[in-house]
Amino acid sequence: MTPPYFLVSAKATKKGATKKSLDLKVSVKAKDVRAMVRCPVPAYLIGVDEPAAEAYIVSMHGDLKGAISSIPTTHRLDAATLTDLWTEVRSYWKTLDHRLKNSKFQM
Repeated sequence: MTPPYFLVSAKATKKGATKKSLDLKVSVKAKDVRAMVRCPVPAYLIGVDEPAAEAYIVSMHGDLKGAISSIPTTHRLDAATLTDLWTEVRSYWKTLDHRLKNSKFQM
């Protein structure tokens, strides 16, 4: 099986959360968002709330195109989340394991 690689971009902030939604304020340029979405491996954004010493993770996939000014604080980066991340990335690579198992051209 291919080793379960993934891409992470981390953004630290001292701005805290938004007043309405409690999303963490971060700043990611549109070109960086598009690059992460196009990445051929799983890509994630981690927002680090410096004053609170907390980190949150979101997946960078799908139709994301524009700049990002905040991320949800739904998925705090903790032991349980890391286990879920490992499972997700490992599952991704298992489904893409296209190594040839049989061939009439074997040595």
